[in-house]
Amino acid sequence: MARPKQNISKETVAAIDAQHELMRLAYENADAELLGNEFFTDDAWVVGGADMTWRNRSGMISLYRDIVGKYRWKNDRESIIQLSETVVSEFLIGTIVPVDESDETLPYKIQLIWTKTDGKWKCLSQFFGSGTDFALKQ
Repeated sequence: MARPKQNISKETVAAIDAQHELMRLAYENADAELLGNEFFTDDAWVVGGADMTWRNRSGMISLYRDIVGKYRWKNDRESIIQLSETVVSEFLIGTIVPVDESDETLPYKIQLIWTKTDGKWKCLSQFFGSGTDFALKQ
């Protein structure tokens, strides 16, 4: 099996960073449709713990509808790996911070699979679980 390329172009990183900015703006402006239409592919999957699964555009909008506007998004990249010309894997800590300070801040370990289609990078798959640390546990 071919090994993933560790080197990733500055242009690809910038395009994916722009998608993270789009996520931040969707949270800030309570715009779940922006995520469903521009951040994720039409056939995207999001999988979390406890059998949580969302699929396709309507699933993405359903997932984010009750979150955006009530929280703010921030992320800290742990790793980004070019798997092929059109596929990138990214690991990050994503934190949703409540607008209402009495609500709980929710940190997640997240893996995103990005795909480049028609010249644009979009998220094909997202897996998340509670946590803030990618340190190896042995």
